[in-house]
Amino acid sequence: PGMDAYDKLTKSLQQLGEVEEVRSHLNTLFPGDYSDGKFVNHSIITDQEAFLKTPGLASPFLYDAVVAIGLASCGLLETSGNNHYFSGEELFEALRLNTTFRGASGLIILNPDTGTREPRSALFALTNFVDDKDASTQGNMQFKGVDTNLFQSGRWEALDVYTFNDGTDRIPSDLPILVVNPNYLDSNMKAVGSTLCGIVVA
Repeated sequence: PGMDAYDKLTKSLQQLGEVEEVRSHLNTLFPGDYSDGKFVNHSIITDQEAFLKTPGLASPFLYDAVVAIGLASCGLLETSGNNHYFSGEELFEALRLNTTFRGASGLIILNPDTGTREPRSALFALTNFVDDKDASTQGNMQFKGVDTNLFQSGRWEALDVYTFNDGTDRIPSDLPILVVNPNYLDSNMKAVGSTLCGIVVA
């Protein structure tokens, strides 16, 4: 939430979920028979009213991963002429060296040495879990997640106020520095030590 590309992806997925033909087609793509011989009817999930309504924060990363592979594949086809086949290693090299685009999760920049995404281009969300007053009852408190800060394009953006345990937005004081006394002995240990010393001296 708060990102144009993410919001557009969410809206598109919601619209797809409302089309019966799309849901029926998805059911044909999901695996039905498993090794134990049982058949799984995925329409139990796809026919739910909430299907694709809340895709969550993982969906833009999955979407961008597929787009990145597609762009790398297209780049390989352009440079290989009529050869429509390439190895996994060639695809990885094309993905590692030539992948930079703006996706649903922000600007995607891959590290050319490792192929992993540069942290400065990644998307991070700070979620504040607070009391859900609409769902909480007497003796039963329910919590809800509120995204208060979003890291995109190398900077943090405030979306909402972060509420701490005391119910305010004031950052609590740090705990006092823990001082460890390595020579500390409690009174019981002192009594036992004194007794043993007395026995030895006697």
